[in-house]
Amino acid sequence: MARARNIKPGFFQNEELAELEPINRLAFIALWTVCDYKGCLEYRPKRLKVQLLPYDNVDIEDIMINLEQSGFIKIYSVEEQSYIKILNFEKHQNPHPNEIKSGSKIPDFDEKAIEINVSELIAINHDKDGTSHADSLLLIPDSLNPLTDSTPKVIKREKWEDDFDIFWQEYPKKKDKQAAKLVWKKIRPNLQDVLKALSWQKQSKEWFEQGGKFVKHPERYIKNHSWLDEPSELVTF
Repeated sequence: MARARNIKPGFFQNEELAELEPINRLAFIALWTVCDYKGCLEYRPKRLKVQLLPYDNVDIEDIMINLEQSGFIKIYSVEEQSYIKILNFEKHQNPHPNEIKSGSKIPDFDEKAIEINVSELIAINHDKDGTSHADSLLLIPDSLNPLTDSTPKVIKREKWEDDFDIFWQEYPKKKDKQAAKLVWKKIRPNLQDVLKALSWQKQSKEWFEQGGKFVKHPERYIKNHSWLDEPSELVTF
């Protein structure tokens, strides 16, 4: 259910927001109206497109990536479900007491909450609202596609999706897969360059210290183009 929210004059002078395209800023405001009193909501791209920007020809996933990379939201996963947390929402908004009293079934963002093993998860949230997993080779029933003949159609994966799955299998830290996937989709790294870098990075002393404590989260690894790092000292056995 959409809710009325407050917008402060300082929003329009925010220099970090000013770096984003106007459609991203508009989507950010619209997010406030569909989140719960904690600033949390389910991340279902197709549904969000209809809720936030129904009349604009935009890629809602790209917009969410832009907002996350700019530090305004966090995309996280809990029990094979993806969510969005609007950062600092509770600092700037004053939800009605009745809204707070009613509670919310959406789990809040917690660093511990995203530390789940989703290495076998193909896609998250695509979708419990009636759509097929974007990453799976599912057949589309003819009854849902009246323009086709009786031959079932296959949803084809894009190359970047296959590349990401290979990267995910090779990367040693399996955390926050959906966020990493969104960043991979935007940057589209060269898979061979990434795998070549990982071949020495997984043997580096830094990545071996304290049980892999200093291995970057996959999302951060992709954002920072860390496959371009220079080789460091390797562990010898």
